[in-house]
Amino acid sequence: MEIGPWPCPLTLAEGFFENKAGVGAYRGSFLVHYLDRLVYPNISVDVLIVCGVAVCVLNLAVYARRYGKYRRKMPSSSLF
Repeated sequence: MEIGPWPCPLTLAEGFFENKAGVGAYRGSFLVHYLDRLVYPNISVDVLIVCGVAVCVLNLAVYARRYGKYRRKMPSSSLF
């Protein structure tokens, strides 16, 4: 399926059974259809910005701490 222009047989089967059940087949990708609300829940932009900044600050703190431990273990003559 990857090297040719053919559709995935499972996608065709899914569309067939959705039509049989009276459910309209979705248009678009699997991820957008099924996982969009899980990955991108309805959260305000402000909350997303605060969370993003918090993750960056936490990451920077972890790296700063590890770098500080690394510097303390090095002999002072080999710094530069």
